[in-house]
Amino acid sequence: MHDSQQYSYHTFQFDFSRCEVVTTSGISELEPKVMAVLELLYHNQGKVISSEDIFNQVWPGRVFNASLIQRAIALIRKALNEQAATANYLITYPKKGYCLKEEAAKFSGNRIKLFLLAISVLVFFVVGVVAHVYKKQHLAPMHFTSLSPLTHKQQNAFAFSQNRNANEMLFVKEGDLGSALWLKNGVNEREIFNTPQKITHTFWFKGQPAFTARNNHQGTDVFVLNHLGQANQLFSVEHLMNVAPKSVGQRIYIAHLNQITVFDEKAAKLHTFSAFENAKGVISFSVSQDLEKVAVLTDEGQMRKAVSIINIETKNKERIFQDVGNYTSLDWHASGLQLLLAKNTQLILLDVERGKTEVLPYATNKTITQAQFDKHSDAILIEHTHLNAVLALKSVNENPTTFKKIDLAGANLMPIANSSGDILFSSDFSGEQALYRSRNNELTVLAELNKGQHLNGFTWLSDNAFIYSLGKQLVINDGNSVKQIHSLSHSVFIRQFLPQQNTLLVHQLINGKTYPSTLSLDSFEVTQLGNEQASCVTGDDNGNIYFVENNDTIKQRNIKGQVNTLLTIPDNTVDDLFSDGEDLFASIKKAEGYMVIRINPRTAEFETISADESAILAGVEKQGKFWFYQDIAVKSTLMRLY
Repeated sequence: MHDSQQYSYHTFQFDFSRCEVVTTSGISELEPKVMAVLELLYHNQGKVISSEDIFNQVWPGRVFNASLIQRAIALIRKALNEQAATANYLITYPKKGYCLKEEAAKFSGNRIKLFLLAISVLVFFVVGVVAHVYKKQHLAPMHFTSLSPLTHKQQNAFAFSQNRNANEMLFVKEGDLGSALWLKNGVNEREIFNTPQKITHTFWFKGQPAFTARNNHQGTDVFVLNHLGQANQLFSVEHLMNVAPKSVGQRIYIAHLNQITVFDEKAAKLHTFSAFENAKGVISFSVSQDLEKVAVLTDEGQMRKAVSIINIETKNKERIFQDVGNYTSLDWHASGLQLLLAKNTQLILLDVERGKTEVLPYATNKTITQAQFDKHSDAILIEHTHLNAVLALKSVNENPTTFKKIDLAGANLMPIANSSGDILFSSDFSGEQALYRSRNNELTVLAELNKGQHLNGFTWLSDNAFIYSLGKQLVINDGNSVKQIHSLSHSVFIRQFLPQQNTLLVHQLINGKTYPSTLSLDSFEVTQLGNEQASCVTGDDNGNIYFVENNDTIKQRNIKGQVNTLLTIPDNTVDDLFSDGEDLFASIKKAEGYMVIRINPRTAEFETISADESAILAGVEKQGKFWFYQDIAVKSTLMRLY
């Protein structure tokens, strides 16, 4: 191996010391062994290296395991944004090995000048022909296959805007003392300004960062940062801005109610640009500097939305599209032939000349509040809103202690620990639901779901092996690769693994109703525990099984198969149920919030152990440690679709 440092490869940067692959869309972190495989291939570009040679150098002294190599290659390809069948960089040679394609040699200075001069003439001619055909036949279909976080600071980042003249982007993050303005330049991100005022929107004015902020008079102040990072106020308006401003030269376009107004810096005053008399308001607008046109999305009432095009010089207005639905934003494509519309969870291309629409394939089901074409690549930048839930492992004694937090930007759900302390949990922070392992504060993706798949519970089977449900399919993974996929007649939701019996406790879904059941991992036979619909099934170390009927009654099924009522909690709902092996712990939903009670299953006596009404019980470990969902809120995340 070579000394670890940053190396360039095509459009990528490999940082072997930090185990990072830097791309134009962000940073991918790889496991040390996977990065070691990439380092070996990088320093042997153009050479085919066998799986055995890779294994012996990266995993010396171990018995050969082909699945480790296959997994490493798959993760490297994912970081390079390519698939095996269409790989351009990491090539598979069947029965021979793998090769990282050698980067093309560079020309000398004189040769490259002659080469560029010759090719520039050809390109000039070809571009003219292509542009003509392009305008005639419209844009080719757009295909996007990958979704990744746009910023490192994902949690509750919003109000992004791009610099037309440089690969820079602004976004906002809320802090304890106010709002912070962040600048993203390539893969680097830094805070450039903060204020106790609430920043609502960002934009660029004459190449400089600009933003709007609420003032103390329920109005909006508009600022631009100078080269020293100081905020200079441009103007104020006596209303709150619900739409981000757009700038062209010395003019700033703003929207309020059903009209668009222009601020001219040279004249230092505002004047009305265009009004939509019959509209309830302007939802979004986009200015094409090249076309000298403004596209406007308006609310026409009764869920009806419309798109109109305004000529900046003549002020002529033409409606080109109308529809019913929750449209939230629009943006010009650089060609001027298409507009990008966001509608709920959909991205829609609108042909400006023909008024026809096309729904883009899209890799997530989160609500889109803003979508823009990337000005510097063939990608789409998206602002999502999503449910955020932080996982916290805590004690609930007189001096509560937080032992661990999992606070990825998204819904982090259903934590479960193995005997080594590794945490298995699900999260949708990447835009798609996936299964993760947290080990010593390092995260590893164990399973990724495809669009349309849903994770119906999971659990550890050992310190490495785990199982998860995709409804009617059970997937068993030994920690390195999938070992078995078993199909079932009904969908099941995995609740718990009982190692003594090699059995799962599950909810079986039959005709829309859930029934607590056992599922043998020897025969994969599913056995219902009763004929009544119930939920929250769990088991203890003594062979007893518990579940909830009618939302308020906890039932106990003893080792002999007898079912008895353990406890009824009237006027409240048992939200979930867990066992630490001996005692039961129930999450109780009340009118004013949540609480946790401990139940002695031998006497049915119970006591309240946590009354934090804002936190919800998510799991129980031994030694008096409890997982809670906390900081539950709807937040925003910035993503890149490419």
